[in-house]
Amino acid sequence: MEWYQWVMMFGGTALVGLIIADIYIFFKSRSKKAIEKHRHAKEQDERALIADVVKEVMAPSCSNLESIKTEVINVKTDLEELKPIKADVLAVKTEILAVKKEVTTIKKEDIKLLAAANRDSLRNQLLTVFRECQAKGYKTTEDIRNFEYMFDSYKALGGNSFMIDIAKQMEHIPPKVEGITIITDKE
Repeated sequence: MEWYQWVMMFGGTALVGLIIADIYIFFKSRSKKAIEKHRHAKEQDERALIADVVKEVMAPSCSNLESIKTEVINVKTDLEELKPIKADVLAVKTEILAVKKEVTTIKKEDIKLLAAANRDSLRNQLLTVFRECQAKGYKTTEDIRNFEYMFDSYKALGGNSFMIDIAKQMEHIPPKVEGITIITDKE
């Protein structure tokens, strides 16, 4: 194969590719220009419509300018009368912020105290549920659920083994299912 044949073989393909790419770019730019022209015309129409609407809305408002001016003067007068109260309002605001800061500041000791109080309250509620079930001679599904949820919380708050013994005794109380009491052998 001669050298000019090689050039024509590779150059011809490249030339066809360049022509196709150029045609693609030409049509793409024409379509972008058409889209941009259409968008610009649409924006102009929207602006003209908005201007017309604003003129129609503002026409009655312009006739009311005198009454609006009177109202503004009345508001200014009211504000002047309120200036002496401003210092009192700021003082009250400062006091409220101070109280709010005190209320929102919780110390670690307070958290420990609240946790202990919650644990003790749960222990009392657990004992109440246990004694009621013991007195009835059975436990309902609601009793079981309440006891289990409170007992889990009690353990999470650092409850002691006393309630573990009560939980074991609670297991031996027979459950009542839909009006039927299940009798188990007592050990």
